[in-house]
Amino acid sequence: MFYRYKSKKYIEKTHFANEKNLIQKNDKRHISDKMMSIIRQK
Repeated sequence: MFYRYKSKKYIEKTHFANEKNLIQKNDKRHISDKMMSIIRQK
């Protein structure tokens, strides 16, 4: 029981970290897309 509870907390933590990483990756991709569009406009 305790182990299951602990693993659930652990899963929540890792899921949250993965979400954060995804958001950061999306931000970077968005920024690079902006940069590319600016370069194309010039």
